[in-house]
Amino acid sequence: MEGLRPCPRCGSEVEVIKCKDTKTKKIYYRIQCYGCKYTVAKGFKYPEETDEEGKERIRQYHEYLENYYAKPEV
Repeated sequence: MEGLRPCPRCGSEVEVIKCKDTKTKKIYYRIQCYGCKYTVAKGFKYPEETDEEGKERIRQYHEYLENYYAKPEV
C-alpha cells in the first residue's frame, strides 16, 4: 500500500488489513511486508516500532482507504 510507513526490517512496502475479533468485537490489524514477508498477525505495530510509529501507519492506512476506495451510497 503506497504511502504507508515501510517495513522496519527491509524497508519494503507493507499491506495492512483491518480485522475484528468475532467474540470480543475488538479491532486489530494484520500487517505484512511485501518484500521479506515480516508479519504482525494481530496488533497495531511491529515489535521494534514505537507506539507513535504504529499509530502513524494506522492513520496512513485509514487515509489510504479514504482516498482510494469509493464510499458506499446510502
